[in-house]
Amino acid sequence: MKGLDFESLFVALVLAPGTFSRNKNFELFESTEGKYYRRRAQMVRSLLKELTEPWPLSPNLKTHSAPLVESKRLESGEVLLSYSVVELNYHRQARLSALEWASLNYTLHRISGALLEDKDKALVDTALAKLGQYALEEIPLSSEEE
Repeated sequence: MKGLDFESLFVALVLAPGTFSRNKNFELFESTEGKYYRRRAQMVRSLLKELTEPWPLSPNLKTHSAPLVESKRLESGEVLLSYSVVELNYHRQARLSALEWASLNYTLHRISGALLEDKDKALVDTALAKLGQYALEEIPLSSEEE
């Protein structure tokens, strides 16, 4: 996995978690960077699940609860995401890098048609292009080795 851009790997793990299995790429995920980006991708996937899947029925209501979502861009470029389900007394906060935020928004856009800013799309597209370039370098284009 020499030359692999870990941010590109992160985006792949968010958008299509099964693309790089831990068993088949054991060395990759045992590296310090690999562990970090795999863990961050799992965190973003858990945020996606909570923001898109129906919440359990509230004991007092006959309908599913929906999270109230707020985001705040910090001076560092990171984003502080907060959401809560008041009826369930649940609150969660996450501090996301620009790429993590872009990956979250990109996936939300694909799932639900949520607004996607051009800069978020560009960050994800750039990361995926790097991953595509890595794949092209690693895969032989022909079987002729004479």
